[in-house]
Amino acid sequence: MRTYPAYGRTIARHLVRGNRPACIGVLLSAKWRYFDRAAKICISPDEWALGRYEFGFLKNEHVVAIYGDGISPTEFGELLIELMLAGPRLLWVVGADSVWLYKHTPSDALFTYAEDLTKRQHHGLALRARDSYEDAQLRELGLLQREAERASQLGRTEVSFIARRNKELELAELLFSDPHATVDERAA
Repeated sequence: MRTYPAYGRTIARHLVRGNRPACIGVLLSAKWRYFDRAAKICISPDEWALGRYEFGFLKNEHVVAIYGDGISPTEFGELLIELMLAGPRLLWVVGADSVWLYKHTPSDALFTYAEDLTKRQHHGLALRARDSYEDAQLRELGLLQREAERASQLGRTEVSFIARRNKELELAELLFSDPHATVDERAA
């Protein structure tokens, strides 16, 4: 039976209630004192196991995977595969030092990165994960296209949904720009 990682159940409850943060961090690290101003899930390397944790509540969300301290590349690659399987609309990767490893990248690049980290140990699962992530990105693209078409039909020059998504991307970059910044109310 899959379990929720630390803070996962709380974030899932907020999502069910309609409280959606700009992005959700998933930290795999021996230390959890990074990016405290962002909504995040924390996983300790000694508790990590492929297939152990429930990430289904991250479907259609913007997720930022955080490469923390005390983990092996294989463990982080497995986490990326698990996250891609969940079907987030966006999946970015940042180091615990705020250096972006993947941001605004196609699913193939992220798939290759995860495969390189795991040394292709989970190739079949990684292929399914890539397909799931691509499906989520296509759903998001279709949603954006429908919103743009609707705004065009109504004669609007600006699409509020797209403007909101762009603000969420800017906020995600801000939230993960400093690993030791103080708590930000906008993240909750």
